[in-house]
Amino acid sequence: MGNLSHALKTPLAVLSQQADDLAARGEAGAAASMREQLDAMRATIERELRRARLAGGSAPGEPVEIRALLGALADVLRQLHRDRGIAIEVDAAEQRVALDREDLLELFGNLLDNACKWARHRVRVSVAPAGPASDALDLSIDDDGPGVPDEMLGELGTAGMRIDEQQPGHGLGLAIAADIVAQYGGSIRYRRSAALGGLQAQARLPLARG
Repeated sequence: MGNLSHALKTPLAVLSQQADDLAARGEAGAAASMREQLDAMRATIERELRRARLAGGSAPGEPVEIRALLGALADVLRQLHRDRGIAIEVDAAEQRVALDREDLLELFGNLLDNACKWARHRVRVSVAPAGPASDALDLSIDDDGPGVPDEMLGELGTAGMRIDEQQPGHGLGLAIAADIVAQYGGSIRYRRSAALGGLQAQARLPLARG
């Protein structure tokens, strides 16, 4: 993966220069579109490198303070959905976990963003140790939206699968979340939220062991 990343740097740099040339010729729209795709490619490379490091058993980096991370994400999403007045509740103890920060941001970011898109008024995220051994985290994200028909629950997390074509997005958020959980050897499922009545995403994420 390291060799592949290095090999891609030169063509990416060439494409970046071509985007600059387009902008200089007044083709701002085409340049912006190219830069957006280049950014996506770079992000994919970085993500795959992180996965390779994880698969190789390398350390995940500094432990992450989970409550602080969720609080910051909730603040951002409240601002994004401020016109709808979505309330986001965070129920998580102050604990540090040995998981990759970027993976957690992407995982919770996609699940919370999906919940906020469908919620009427409330979203709740809960995180707790899976048991006395504390070798995994149990997490759930609930919303008070319309929920998902039972026959479609098993399809959630499939790339490109969308419940409502009128909703924004490309149906990739839940697929990305499922991919992250799978990389850690965890599990994720969806069901009707008993607490809020909408959808509940429930996952178990094993913790890295030193």
